[in-house]
Amino acid sequence: MYEFSFPTKVIFGTGVIKNIGKEIHKFCNKLPSPLMIVTVREKWNEEFIKNIRVKLKEAGCKKVDIFRGVKPDPTRECIEEGIKFCKLSNSKGIIAFGGGSSMDTAKVIAKGANINFLLTIPTTAGTGGEISPWAVITNEKTQEKESFIAKFPDMALLDPCLTVSMPPKVTLFTGIDAFSHALESYFSKSTFSLTDALSLQAIQLIEENLLNTLREGNNLSARSKMLEASLLAGMAMLHSGLGLIHAIAHPIGGLYYSSGLVHGFIITHLIQRVAEFNKSANLAKYRKVRDSLEVMKEIIDEELFLKLGMSKIEIKEKDIHLLAKRSTDNVNALTNPRSFTLSDIEDIIRNSFKVV
Repeated sequence: MYEFSFPTKVIFGTGVIKNIGKEIHKFCNKLPSPLMIVTVREKWNEEFIKNIRVKLKEAGCKKVDIFRGVKPDPTRECIEEGIKFCKLSNSKGIIAFGGGSSMDTAKVIAKGANINFLLTIPTTAGTGGEISPWAVITNEKTQEKESFIAKFPDMALLDPCLTVSMPPKVTLFTGIDAFSHALESYFSKSTFSLTDALSLQAIQLIEENLLNTLREGNNLSARSKMLEASLLAGMAMLHSGLGLIHAIAHPIGGLYYSSGLVHGFIITHLIQRVAEFNKSANLAKYRKVRDSLEVMKEIIDEELFLKLGMSKIEIKEKDIHLLAKRSTDNVNALTNPRSFTLSDIEDIIRNSFKVV
């Protein structure tokens, strides 16, 4: 027995952002107003936000407020500021515009401020968070990343045009994250036929298109396929869960939050070791993705460590036991396909990162 459903209406296609006002109006029968856009304070998105504002006002929205307080790996403080901003603005709906951090922030704000309508507009192809209620928030006091259920997005607009501006490093990190979502949901002990199909299709799309997006950033066809892969992987992990890659990555990102480690960069270190650890749980599945794993390893080695000249992440020896303990307690560990011990996690960390 399995269940498969999610309440988010997905609209996917080149140029769909131009119809944002019409689509919201169609969905809600009446355009919510005022609306609040949740995003980062960066130059690359200013023109996009300006155009969205124009389209919303043309559709009849009298007031559009912009909360630009989103931080990478959003914190509780950031969320509290957003909820306060939302209530002061008397917002009736929220639009998340950006990557995983913007969407996670918007989902938690929407829940905290009791907002009924939430629209997500991803500008990266990696998190799959546009159709999920899950959010990851950093607790700066305990130096932990906390995963919890916030609000399901009501609508998601996925326009590949919005991802063209991603620089190669962001393209690589988000693409690797999407691959890890597909890989872990495929091996998850809660997987079933539908999630397998979604995961395998996502893996194939990423294998065939990630390198093209790195070499040709304006390749809209490749960008579109990467964005679709991220969506498919997101649908799969929503229903089957993940595994040790994310169970280990989140504690590292939390403990080393002040170092500004990018989630996708942490993931690049863990994919091969965790896949090797888990392969005995289902050799037949491992054989199906073995070639894809090799392709991703080559892309990571060439594009990240050779071309970009990045070095391996350093993990302090004194932190390994704590990281392993937090990893075993992480929600993502529950659906890992193979049983593990604290010692197993410590070995994976030691063999994946540079220990100092």
